Amino acid sequence: MSLAKNFVFVAEVGQGKWGSVRFHLPVGEVDEFSNQNSDPSPSSPGFDKLKKSLVAVKVALKRKNDNIIEEEIEALQSVERVTNDNPDVHFPKLRHKEKFQLERDPDEASFLVLEAITPPVTLEYMLRTDANAPIPLVYHLFLSLGSAVRFLRNEVGLAHQDIKQDNILVRQGPSDLPQFVLIDFGNARAIKDSDYNKDCRTMLQVVCLLAKEVWEQRWEGSGGFETVGKMADRGEQRQDQVDWTGFREMLDGETESSRTFTQVDEAFEDIWNRWKGVAQKARDGRTEDEMADIKRICGKAEERAAEKFREVRDEDLIDAVKRHEEGKEVQG
Repeated sequence: MSLAKNFVFVAEVGQGKWGSVRFHLPVGEVDEFSNQNSDPSPSSPGFDKLKKSLVAVKVALKRKNDNIIEEEIEALQSVERVTNDNPDVHFPKLRHKEKFQLERDPDEASFLVLEAITPPVTLEYMLRTDANAPIPLVYHLFLSLGSAVRFLRNEVGLAHQDIKQDNILVRQGPSDLPQFVLIDFGNARAIKDSDYNKDCRTMLQVVCLLAKEVWEQRWEGSGGFETVGKMADRGEQRQDQVDWTGFREMLDGETESSRTFTQVDEAFEDIWNRWKGVAQKARDGRTEDEMADIKRICGKAEERAAEKFREVRDEDLIDAVKRHEEGKEVQG
């Protein structure tokens, strides 16, 4: 299957060590839209359908990296074979998999086709916003990544092996909370119940990064802001503040350099059982002010991402359609 013959290039999203990620439109969708519209524009009939067909294509930079793309396809296929009913767990979805199924193109490196998540905002951009993360957002990240790690291990028999802030996409879901999508399965490997892996520790390290962005304080009327630590010295902490202090201490302890991947992996189920309920209660009890802060942080993260990757506009899709039609005329 040829990438050039089956997909129309729209824009490049970014490049990594092993490959690049680009936005494309399926040729069939472009041809259908063009046949309906002699002078295409974002207001043309069928444009919404065309826009929804946008896909992300990950392409190996060199043929020697083909195996990484193929292993990622196999990993994502194994994930999709298992039913996932957890609303906190999100992975990228394969697209057009019936067309390639690990096929190689004789003239091109391997590639895989995924759902397009726009704009391409990662957790790294959220950490760069210089905004104070509300505590419910940290708990939400813990619940999302923890659920994903447990699902991969217990249900799929897979270890991601590369959990980091650049491999977590942030997108707006149906609720007022963002969805954290674990991406890049190029290093994933199959594991058994007795195998240890580094996912648990690296997941907690990522949560710890966001937790360090929290400004722990409360408003004391005319007295101004007062830190949680000062309240603790006077024995005035509420239970939610006691829980947060304990949660932070757990993160610091489990991610310190003296802890090995194996030690954290062995302790993870106890960690999960201890903190899952606390995290859910705090997340569900988020205030309107905290939600406004979360929305502001997500907005700033999008702005940061836009400094590096321009968001795909409707005009970009129309330009891609016109380039495709011009190319057909030249070939004709």
